[in-house]
Amino acid sequence: MGIGKTLSAILNEKGTNPNELAEKTKIAPTTIYSIIKRDNTKVDIEVLIKICRALNVDVERFYQEYMTESEIKARQPNKLKYDEQRLLALFRELDEVQRNMILERAQTLVDLNNEYKQEGSG
Repeated sequence: MGIGKTLSAILNEKGTNPNELAEKTKIAPTTIYSIIKRDNTKVDIEVLIKICRALNVDVERFYQEYMTESEIKARQPNKLKYDEQRLLALFRELDEVQRNMILERAQTLVDLNNEYKQEGSG
């Protein structure tokens, strides 16, 4: 899979599209569409870095098929899952008050989950 197919898959995962990505990165939409259509294995590094930052993914994601599994694991020992990345990205958009509200609610959910587990085992 080339960079274009990988980019297309990531856009689908993130629920976005080439036009939105172009707007976020200030890269011409025609460039984004060209990358996807041609599915090249080479893209200008500055363009790729802008894309990765906007989509919150590592550059390595585009070259994983060329890496051994041990290289991938060595580069990403504590890699967050997609839903964890998404949650973190959303959390970072909140102000301090909103973050505290989310943390309090998350703690309540964890506490309820622990109580439920204890009731089930007791």
